[in-house]
Amino acid sequence: MLLPREHIAPIFQPYNNHQVQVIFEINELLPSHHAASLIDEMVESIPNEKLFSHYSGGGRTPFHPKNDAKGHPVWLFLKGLLLP
Repeated sequence: MLLPREHIAPIFQPYNNHQVQVIFEINELLPSHHAASLIDEMVESIPNEKLFSHYSGGGRTPFHPKNDAKGHPVWLFLKGLLLP
């Protein structure tokens, strides 16, 4: 039996912001009031269901929306295009 699309969870590239193997711990390098910490908290507070509702499925497996939502503002900040 096939389920309607709205009942099937989308599939994304693996997303894990608690990596086991890293060279350094990014949270130890940034002050607690850094813009990246704020962005991380804001994005993590968004329920997955809100983000998943915008994906219709099909095509190549996309990256997890939280990964994209965190990376873009941090990149803009590092380039000096987004001020804290």
